[in-house]
Amino acid sequence: MGCGVVVRIFVTIIIWVFTFSAVYASPPSAAPSIAFYYAHNIPVDELAQFKQIVVDPDHISDKEILKLKQYGGQVLAYVSVGESERWRKDYVEINKKLFLGTNKAWNSDIVNLAEPEWQTFLMKQRFSKLYKRQFDGFFLDTLDSYQAIIAKDKWPQQEQALIQIVRRLADKFPAATIIFNRGFPVLENVHSIVDGVVAESLYTGWDPLEKEYREVKKPAREWLLKRLNHVKEKYKLPVTVIDYLPPSERKNARQIAQKIAQHGFVPWVTTPNLDYLGVGKLEVIPRKILMLYNSANQDFGDIALSSVHTAAAMPIEYLGYVPEYYDVKEQLPDGILKGRYAGIVTWFDGPITNPAYRDWIYKQVKEGVKIAFMGGFGFDVDDELLTLIGLRRVEGKIQQQSKIQFYDDYLGFESKPLISKTYSEIFQSVKTSDNTSHIRINLNDDDNQTFDPVVTGKWGGVAFSPWMLDFQTNNFKFWILNPFKFFKTALGLADVPMPDTTTENGRRIWMAHIDGDGFLNRAETQGTPYAASVIKNKVLKKFSSYPHTVSVIEGEIAKTGLYPEQSPALEKIARQIFALQNVEPATHTFSHPFKWLDIKENQQSGGDYNLPIKNYAFSFKREILGSIDYIDKNLLPANKKTKVVLWTGEALATETALKYSFERGMANMNGGNTIIRKDRASILFISPMVRTIGKYTQVYAPVANENVYTNNWTGPFYGFQRVIDTFKMTDKPRRIKPIDIYYHFYSGSKPAALTALLNSYKWTMAQEIFPVYISEYTAKVLEFRTIVAAKDLRGALHYSGINHLRTLRSFNKNQWPYIKQSLNVNGYRELHDATYISLGSANQAMLKMKNSVEPDIYLVQTNGRVHQWQQDANNITISLTSYLPLIIEIASKNKHCHLPGVKNTSQKTPTGWRFKLTAKKISNAILRCQ
Repeated sequence: MGCGVVVRIFVTIIIWVFTFSAVYASPPSAAPSIAFYYAHNIPVDELAQFKQIVVDPDHISDKEILKLKQYGGQVLAYVSVGESERWRKDYVEINKKLFLGTNKAWNSDIVNLAEPEWQTFLMKQRFSKLYKRQFDGFFLDTLDSYQAIIAKDKWPQQEQALIQIVRRLADKFPAATIIFNRGFPVLENVHSIVDGVVAESLYTGWDPLEKEYREVKKPAREWLLKRLNHVKEKYKLPVTVIDYLPPSERKNARQIAQKIAQHGFVPWVTTPNLDYLGVGKLEVIPRKILMLYNSANQDFGDIALSSVHTAAAMPIEYLGYVPEYYDVKEQLPDGILKGRYAGIVTWFDGPITNPAYRDWIYKQVKEGVKIAFMGGFGFDVDDELLTLIGLRRVEGKIQQQSKIQFYDDYLGFESKPLISKTYSEIFQSVKTSDNTSHIRINLNDDDNQTFDPVVTGKWGGVAFSPWMLDFQTNNFKFWILNPFKFFKTALGLADVPMPDTTTENGRRIWMAHIDGDGFLNRAETQGTPYAASVIKNKVLKKFSSYPHTVSVIEGEIAKTGLYPEQSPALEKIARQIFALQNVEPATHTFSHPFKWLDIKENQQSGGDYNLPIKNYAFSFKREILGSIDYIDKNLLPANKKTKVVLWTGEALATETALKYSFERGMANMNGGNTIIRKDRASILFISPMVRTIGKYTQVYAPVANENVYTNNWTGPFYGFQRVIDTFKMTDKPRRIKPIDIYYHFYSGSKPAALTALLNSYKWTMAQEIFPVYISEYTAKVLEFRTIVAAKDLRGALHYSGINHLRTLRSFNKNQWPYIKQSLNVNGYRELHDATYISLGSANQAMLKMKNSVEPDIYLVQTNGRVHQWQQDANNITISLTSYLPLIIEIASKNKHCHLPGVKNTSQKTPTGWRFKLTAKKISNAILRCQ
């Protein structure tokens, strides 16, 4: 097989196993989950959801092993006991005299288990080395391979040898988990030291000789059931059954998994190559979406300038999914994408020249990966692929007399569709297909042909230009297509609660951050103080309870910078600012690069690239690490360290710059250009959350700064007042962004600018907000990309990797959290666009939804971070901290709720009670409802 690792019994293979500590009774509610993945490019985030993960040790790094274990799961190593795979590196070290024969089907050699030399090799070269790598145990495969090649009267010798190997393994590593692939003949002797048994093909199997999936016949199923029930009932060992189906039969796989579970076994339905996230006790709900772009058509080859990023990414993120960008000019992703990705979005600003692209796309459609083709296909699609997706070519042309026959609510989102002669090819949905046409155009030609520019189907969807975007004369663009609705349908996105970065505990996240520009500008007020002093006194001190992230430019305020004579005064102000309790230190770099993608290492400073600092040759390391060291050593009190890098200029950081930032443990932010407002009323003016470069992630600022609202600081200087429109329009009808008051020090130099700034503070503080520092927000954004969702066989939802991000958002208006039967779920709040579900302090959660409103006590909202929310009947033990005096609102039908021993005022609400405290922190307080 492609990955080189197989689990074999006669002509079938066993490739996945689940182990657990308790007997698995139907339904399998008590059994922990387990997954197997033997291929390269391990989906670590998704696999970490499982309690046990079996991997091929040659395809995983030590770092990945530790990451898989981060939520308490066990990582088990695949070990072939009875065969030696020829592709492994240590194959050359094995004495060929140990071989009994060859397994031609799998390109391996069957080994004599009774040979002491082989047993020693296993212990030293396999088990010992793997245990040192922090594996928690072993999955033992090919235990019965000798049966296929030697006479039956010689089997007892091999069985005794196998018993000896297993006992020796257990003696040497008593804490190791040991899982058998069958091994029925020896279980009577070793069942007390074995932790589980696996067998394959109860309902559907795989024939490795014919290379085809096959239904298991009744006699074979009954034979296997008898032996597995014996293992479960006599030895009290958990049993796992692996069945096989192709990726395209995901729905079938769920049904097979349910049938296996009804026997009291743990199911896993997968493919033979072990490179697929299949369906078992848990089924991962993939959140990543492969976003394809062509760097050949982008300046600097950067995704920041691609349509799939600027237009498609934000709606994808809003729906709770994670854009993962891939350049089609490079090698295309290999392996099975079904189960790992929620789908694929393509949007190209030019033709695709990669000759492998068509076949790759064809493979994804065949395997059931849904694809949303935006603008068109991007390549010359042939009839074979068209047949697969239920489309056919139309030879007619759009003419002046062509008319729109109909369009549904997938179109007309921000602008209405019009007839346009701008098109490449014309396609029509085949009547016999299951496709849905969302707009149809009558060509009014002699053949009465029609054109379907926007179509969705089981395979995905396509939206042709120019029926996606309306390009208007003022260079503004508006969506014709409803991207939220189209992506959800075309990609078949799961209608389950997904992580959200806009809200915590039912309140909109609020933050403020200051770029260092204009620190030394003089204010147009009496005494012409530095703008930094004005911001310090009029803003930072005035709003002393609200967290602020503040940066400086070293090259402007340090003695080695542009203004050495002013440096003592400037550094003094910086120290005063950073000493404030509500200020988080950040760097705005050393020389403030204007265009990170343009500037080169060792380039002389100045010109259009960065500040003209004398005798300075540009250095990425100096910009990031050097400025951090300067701030830490010269400007900060002993109890603080720099936490954030705020990108400068056009704010498109390079991979090198991000590398230095991440390696120092810095949060990073800036970039993006969210400036939706009344005169730019399109969601195309709302940026995504992040931009990825290599293995690093740049976090965009949620909202643009005052420089944009004041036309590059040319006026009107009160222009930042319009940021309030942006805050409103990114909250309703959809909460897409948190609040972020983002500005520069030079806002303190103009009275009109300062007034506008203070007005933005006043408006936001009148809202129900949850204040955070920038480092806290960026941690949520990064975690958004790695949280894993899954569904168990009973329909409960599981989430892992939650720590900083504590909110799930549900768009299902007919379901609500079932608090009593959920774990680590504190409450929820229904807002204008969704239900926002508040999670607790554990790093995993289990959520059950129901079709009626929760009648019991639960958290509606609070401005505090919840450290404890433990309910016992009508009492709740709570611990919270906040930057502001605490506000707590709960839902309760009890006649009276109170917080004894805590100074507060309480107020009855339509659904419960609201408490206003004088304290910003409470620990182990008892909230009582009677």
